[in-house]
Amino acid sequence: MSNLPVKTEKKKEPLKNFVKTLKTMRKSYWLYLMCIPGLLYFILFRYLPMWGILIGFQDYNIWAGFSASPWVGLKHFTRFFTSSNFAPLMINTLLLSFYSIVFAFPAPIILALFLNELRSKVFKRSIQTMIYVPHFISWVIVASISFMLLNTTGPINGLITSSGGSAFAFLTEVSSFRPIIIIQTIWKESGWGTIVFLAALSNVDVE
Repeated sequence: MSNLPVKTEKKKEPLKNFVKTLKTMRKSYWLYLMCIPGLLYFILFRYLPMWGILIGFQDYNIWAGFSASPWVGLKHFTRFFTSSNFAPLMINTLLLSFYSIVFAFPAPIILALFLNELRSKVFKRSIQTMIYVPHFISWVIVASISFMLLNTTGPINGLITSSGGSAFAFLTEVSSFRPIIIIQTIWKESGWGTIVFLAALSNVDVE
């Protein structure tokens, strides 16, 4: 019988903590209201789109939707992993990841070091603005620009042929696919990546 009051107190502790939490939130309710836009962003654009994962386990029909499309389990995954295309696709993905680490990752660091050495603030800000702009360009636009520059009648092949060479099919040659992807990534994202490194370098003593 002596243990009964202790059990009652233990049961009341979660309720007390809950009430205490509500009181604390009530005192700082403006701070919690400010969190609502951020929470809505993650819910709408990060968590709700995860329902799309279900398509991989269904014979998805766009007219039937998620609920009415037939469930097929691991059928598509089995077909993919046993396909003759799986090995080259996996190797290509791993190579692109490796090249990105080797070439694309150091690019913003090197660019930030160069920008940090500029003494003219006007010139430095102009260069920063120009290299930031590609980050805001859609990948569709990047692909279109690459197509116009690299097709057999584009300006790059025009320079090659005017110099006495023969046109090179950049867009259809297997050997040029990976370099084009890496160069596109460096051009598009390196400028934006310099923001973090320039912020870090600003705290380093110039001496």
